[in-house]
Amino acid sequence: MRWAPIGTAGILAGILAGCGPGLGPYGRPSELTSATLPGDSIRVIVVVAGEPDVNDRQLAARVIQRLRQAGITALARPGLWESEQAALADICPTPDPGEVDGILFVWWNQLDLRHCPSHARAFQIHGAYRGVDYMVGRLLRYLRVETAS
Repeated sequence: MRWAPIGTAGILAGILAGCGPGLGPYGRPSELTSATLPGDSIRVIVVVAGEPDVNDRQLAARVIQRLRQAGITALARPGLWESEQAALADICPTPDPGEVDGILFVWWNQLDLRHCPSHARAFQIHGAYRGVDYMVGRLLRYLRVETAS
């Protein structure tokens, strides 16, 4: 049997094909949805940037715009908290969280929606490198909102 040289490009293509689609340092997109919290019950969402830097704040503003376009009441809430739990306690105090249904924490590669009254996780997506628009689209699907995109 005689071997034909395939070159570096052929070897690299074979290795990448064996890794599977969409794999990289952050893996495939993955999402978690609550089995007990229906998405269509969450219509007023406070959006909080996951980090205080300007990039995360800009992403949060972009998410607010997309949610509003889809008919969700999305509110900006600037501030700095020590943790997500501290933000939840401040924005959604128990036992009366007020008019807010959920808090959405936004990072460049993750969205985390918490149910305000219970503080339970309603929806979470790790988008890998798919981008914030992809993640918001998946969130809107969970919220059961019809979108044009």
